[in-house]
Amino acid sequence: MRWAICVLLVACGGGHGTASGDAPADPDGSEQTGAYCPTGTNTTSTGGAQITLDVDLAQLTPVSDYIYGINNYPEANYSLNYPNTQFGMMRWGGDSYSAWNWATNATNGGRDNGFTNTDQFMPFAYGSDPADPAYHDNPHDPNVGGAVVDGSDALHAGLPGLVTVSVQDYVAANANDQTVAYAPSADFTSNSPSQAGAQVTFFQAVGAAFYELDNEPNYWSGTHPEVFGTNDLSFDELVARDTTYAAAIKVAAPSALVFGPVVAGVDGMTSLDDYGDLAATNPYAATGVDAISYYLAHVATASRQAGTRLVDVLDLHYYNDTKDKAGTPKTDEECAQGPRDFWDPSYSTVDTSYDDYITGWKPRRLIPRMTDEIAASYAGTRLAFTEYNNGCEQSIGGGVAEADTLGVFGQYGVFAATAWPLQPVTPGTSWLVGAFGAYRNYDGNGATVGSLATTSVSSDIATASVYGFAAPNGVPTVQIVAINRTAAPVTAEIRLSNACALTSAQPYQLTSGSAAMVSAGGPIAITDNAFAYTLPALSVTTFALRSY
Repeated sequence: MRWAICVLLVACGGGHGTASGDAPADPDGSEQTGAYCPTGTNTTSTGGAQITLDVDLAQLTPVSDYIYGINNYPEANYSLNYPNTQFGMMRWGGDSYSAWNWATNATNGGRDNGFTNTDQFMPFAYGSDPADPAYHDNPHDPNVGGAVVDGSDALHAGLPGLVTVSVQDYVAANANDQTVAYAPSADFTSNSPSQAGAQVTFFQAVGAAFYELDNEPNYWSGTHPEVFGTNDLSFDELVARDTTYAAAIKVAAPSALVFGPVVAGVDGMTSLDDYGDLAATNPYAATGVDAISYYLAHVATASRQAGTRLVDVLDLHYYNDTKDKAGTPKTDEECAQGPRDFWDPSYSTVDTSYDDYITGWKPRRLIPRMTDEIAASYAGTRLAFTEYNNGCEQSIGGGVAEADTLGVFGQYGVFAATAWPLQPVTPGTSWLVGAFGAYRNYDGNGATVGSLATTSVSSDIATASVYGFAAPNGVPTVQIVAINRTAAPVTAEIRLSNACALTSAQPYQLTSGSAAMVSAGGPIAITDNAFAYTLPALSVTTFALRSY
């Protein structure tokens, strides 16, 4: 029988054990993939390897396609610039959406654009085709429905979309491109849950899949005083706004998934504050109860009272700081270590001034920490990171970090994630976007890794990570992701356990020489389901393994 296995290796240093999430229906994996054979643990040693990277097909867990998402803004032109990369979803969000009037496409980006009402910065205000009147720098498009469709890479590509629903009291009333008088004023119109319901009904018709409750509420007093005011947001007010609007979404679309509270950073997760003026009455300051724990428990209570689950997905934003406490930019190697913040109990992120105010959150362990809080307060809630960035995105360190982060999300059962590039994403300049190819376009022709995660372990987490994937039953393929974070080449012994016999591995790579995956030479011979390979410094390598 002819079949293939892929092993994705990223030179970078990391690696960990079993993935979390739902267990496969068949515990030994035999019903999950044609690449599984009960051969036991592989302990082969070829000698001379600096590390071992082990992939075991005995246990397989589902991986959500939605972790391979990215934030949508049409100037990125993902569908044109990266036509073969199979993104999992696209998010329409950010500061511009808090005051967005979806019915007219007018918004106020708050502090981001000088508190000016406009439609020129909205993802739906222009499309990818310069001939379209909605294209950027052309006159504003009055056809709101057409602008939504034309300006959306997600809808063009047929991808699931995550749409932001404002939970503010006011949204923009015009797009005059002038500085506004803060609400209540003629520049703003009242918002309401019924308006949110109408928005959801509209977006259901044009193909949106998920709904997000506003954006970064812990910063509203600084980013959006034009509609929110300048007072700090209390835990109770956040719960009240979110549950009210979530209930309206559920009425309009009972099967829709609602994401919340979309808080940003460890400051948002703990206190809904920036720590600059943390009030003594803040629950986190007074009792140590963090904002996420409080939110989950109170939304759970509101859901029981409503007779339906109101928030389906815990939605967080996390950016690794790009500079250390002294203001020195991080190196590629430091950026490549950053994804360990999401899971590793042995890793503490580089100190910044931000950390002076954080107690008990280093190591970060964000995914296990949030998973524990969900289990304790609102069981069954899924987890998403709809903005994240590890830095160094226009160099190989950012590509290595992105590839590692995507592997972590798959291994640990994250439901959805959308990276936010902070720099231009033109092909050849963005290693962050290029790193998606390691999973979603490794051969340049759209080849993707499978939807089931294997157990994958690196012998040296600070040096290299490894991630394994298999296709569902009936499609006999497997993929493995491994990562080298270091500035020196590393010789790895790659071993597969409980896998059917393999004979060759075809490598593809992301290195400092190219911001896209490229072929890395001819096939490598495999003996007894093991082979040695020298991973280039700071690199990502995807191997397509074959039995012929």
